[in-house]
Amino acid sequence: MLTSIIMLTLNNMDQTVACVHSIRAFSDTPYELVVVDNGSTDGTVGWLYEQPDVRLIRNGTNVGFAAACNQGMAAARGDVFLLLNNDTLVSPRWLSQLRAALLSDPSVGIVGPVSNFVLPMQKLPESYGSPDQFFRFAEGFNRHDPSRWRVATALSGFCMMFRRSTWERLGNLDEQFNVGGYEDIDYGYRAMKAGLALGIAGDTLIHHEGNRSF
Repeated sequence: MLTSIIMLTLNNMDQTVACVHSIRAFSDTPYELVVVDNGSTDGTVGWLYEQPDVRLIRNGTNVGFAAACNQGMAAARGDVFLLLNNDTLVSPRWLSQLRAALLSDPSVGIVGPVSNFVLPMQKLPESYGSPDQFFRFAEGFNRHDPSRWRVATALSGFCMMFRRSTWERLGNLDEQFNVGGYEDIDYGYRAMKAGLALGIAGDTLIHHEGNRSF
């Protein structure tokens, strides 16, 4: 059971490096990392080429958030897809807990975590400071607890997990949204129209820097 983590990059190399390191440190189920670069000019591409665990798709220019995600999904090998912004830090047990929430019932179409910078329904009420403080906080926070899962009417695309079969059913993200914005809301709406539920894994916290992937 493989999760395909699909990440977009456009400069902000420091964020990408930190995110990849956190994925390596805290991912507790099998995964592959597919990175689609949208025309970085700051050394990001060179660094990614050197990473043996990264499958890199390189675009010469910024083709947009939706189009790049679609490229990554087309190349993915996993049974579960996870769209993840490069301006995030993942945390202990994040991947297994998101998968548990998603696979808990066939009616669940898409799940997302709670975070510090996100849509209100997914917003963490507590606060923390530095990245080191975040990891310590998340170590205690991220405990498998289905009682903390809840139904949503929209999910933020900064970290969004769904089955390959859901993608095959719904199709790609809508590229009419161009550079980025609302394709995640649209995808959730399409899932609900198809009779699938959106879920928030309230037992799983991911840090989001915010608006750095565009």
